[in-house]
Amino acid sequence: MSATRVLIIACLAALWMVSCTVRIVGGLDEAETNRIVTALERAGIPATKTREKTAREVAWAVKVPSAEGPRALEILGRLSLPRPQQGGFQGLIEEDSLIPSASRERLRQSVARAQEIARTLETLEGVIQASVLIAPAEPPSGAGMHTDAGEATASVLLKVNDELEVSEKDVRELVAGAVPGVEPDAVTVVLAATPDVEAQDLAWTSVGPFVVSPSSRIPLTTVLLVMALLNIALAAWMVASAIRARRARRPPRAG
Repeated sequence: MSATRVLIIACLAALWMVSCTVRIVGGLDEAETNRIVTALERAGIPATKTREKTAREVAWAVKVPSAEGPRALEILGRLSLPRPQQGGFQGLIEEDSLIPSASRERLRQSVARAQEIARTLETLEGVIQASVLIAPAEPPSGAGMHTDAGEATASVLLKVNDELEVSEKDVRELVAGAVPGVEPDAVTVVLAATPDVEAQDLAWTSVGPFVVSPSSRIPLTTVLLVMALLNIALAAWMVASAIRARRARRPPRAG
């Protein structure tokens, strides 16, 4: 019976090895968490999202098997995930500034509008990260002067890992339509390709009827081996118990 207990303990330890996970990122909103989980799953790394409470609100974290932690962090770094959190217009309004009021409001509106456009572009399939810069037109330098103001311009940097579902012309028109005074020809679009981790990192291995990631092969093999030994030990114990019970029921021989 002691041998059976040892096997049970070993089986539980092996199961713990398989189920042990590590938190790689946290404090995220649900949309960004889903984006990270999807990227890791495409790269062949099983990932789960969990809720966690912060000081002010409920956030999300991503966990992966401990053995996959280093590779998961490497992939997220190559994909620029998680993306930097950008504040909206309300956050800019609440900040103190020494810039004169009119210039400050123009700057805040331009930055807030650029951030909203970037968030919209990041919803496109294949876009990993978007950055938008808006240079608003400068007003005339003085009252009564007829000097023409400089034209407003915008620049867009898109990090992509796939073909865009829209054309660069569509991106220019989207930005121009969202920024007053900016013409489509005044919008510069730059595309930066990132490595296709799905093609490079996806790798699976078979353990009997199971298909798992390479890092899970040894723990799963250990679990299957321990379970097989446990079944053999239990079967032997049951047979031995049945033999002992049969012998106990036999009447004693007459002297």
